[in-house]
Amino acid sequence: PVTYGQKGGFVKRFTQIANPAIDTEGESSVAEADDASFRSFRDPEELGRILRETVMIRRTKQEVLKELPPKVREMIILPCDQTSMEPYRQSEQEFFKYLAEQRMTIGQFLRSVVDGHNIRGAQLLASLTKVRQQAVMAKIGAAIEWIDNFLESGEKLIVFAHHREPIHALQKHFGKIAVSFTGEDKLEDRDAAVKAFQSNPEVKLIIISIRAGGTGITLTAASNVAFIETDWSPGVNEQAEDRAHRIGQEAESVNIYYLVAEGTIDEPIYNLVREKA
Repeated sequence: PVTYGQKGGFVKRFTQIANPAIDTEGESSVAEADDASFRSFRDPEELGRILRETVMIRRTKQEVLKELPPKVREMIILPCDQTSMEPYRQSEQEFFKYLAEQRMTIGQFLRSVVDGHNIRGAQLLASLTKVRQQAVMAKIGAAIEWIDNFLESGEKLIVFAHHREPIHALQKHFGKIAVSFTGEDKLEDRDAAVKAFQSNPEVKLIIISIRAGGTGITLTAASNVAFIETDWSPGVNEQAEDRAHRIGQEAESVNIYYLVAEGTIDEPIYNLVREKA
């Protein structure tokens, strides 16, 4: 391999020396200089070529994925609490009224949102957001029961949500066996939650805000992921799934469960987002 000896040889070849007091011919003078004594790189293409040919290994995503277990996705239909469905139906009627005024079908509107082309105004989107919030709270009791039943298997579970109310409801119910990772948490608290979930056998559940923790963390202690809410973007959902679907995952498969509220807007949203994936 091509080398440039000690620090002096590298500095003379690939950097611009900013401190005129440095003796560029003296190895000790260069070696003792701090990083502020050197300006930007020279000839980064040449340095990149040398690194690629001698020490760097590049692997495509397709090559890495061959080492990962398959993802298995499943939609779980959950019954809704009928008392909670009353405000849901009222909000749903209001949403459909706005929709009729825009002369759009539910399919057309949802497709425009998923595609990122919603041009029908903030009022309609705000109405839809309210419907989605009430749908998740209508199924929260059934979701908690499903999670309780799952945890009886002894396996760990990652749960993604979007709004504060379901996250807080899950935290309250599961207590000490659960940790959370949300945008409200301090950075050190987020790190502690990930560490506890990864290393503490008593911590069976991590509850994550999909926007705060859907990227950048590794949760291979679990091979099971559940969504009680999804993002509009299929890419965001898949990134969240990949918190468990990473190098280091030793399970035979990563199981993804989408918990959908029966008879609500959850179903067409889920179907459309999966269609776009």
